[in-house]
Amino acid sequence: VVHQSEEGAVPKVDFSMAKKILETVVAAIRSGQVTACHDLSRGGLFVALTEMAITSDLGFKVNLARVSADSPRADIKLFSETYGRFLLTCSKAALENLIALFAQEGIPISSIGEVTEAKQLLLELPEGNPIINLPLLEIKYLWAMRMDEEMAGRK
Repeated sequence: VVHQSEEGAVPKVDFSMAKKILETVVAAIRSGQVTACHDLSRGGLFVALTEMAITSDLGFKVNLARVSADSPRADIKLFSETYGRFLLTCSKAALENLIALFAQEGIPISSIGEVTEAKQLLLELPEGNPIINLPLLEIKYLWAMRMDEEMAGRK
């Protein structure tokens, strides 16, 4: 029991919407508007952001006020594993077209932040105060150590 809540009903899947989302994501990728894509299934938004930062060797700056969720709680916004959600990156020039593509299909989309050359993982609360501010190098080190421990059977 976390936060005095025993909620845990499996969400109902809207298969027609899931198909539409996947088709639109694939169309956006094929059009060249998307520079990177990650699903939000295992670990939610924070894990996807972190994995993308590690892979690209770039940082990010995200404000949680811009992250759509059924709850205003930061933990839910960061770790919800709701089906059918994706994290997409694109150039600033492609942003309006990408938003229009999804809006045209009736699929919610929002710009939650930006990829940065600064190798920093920065997540801000709605009022702009940092909730997470970590150097990418530190995250890469911890990620590698964890993988080494897993492979050695220590975790």
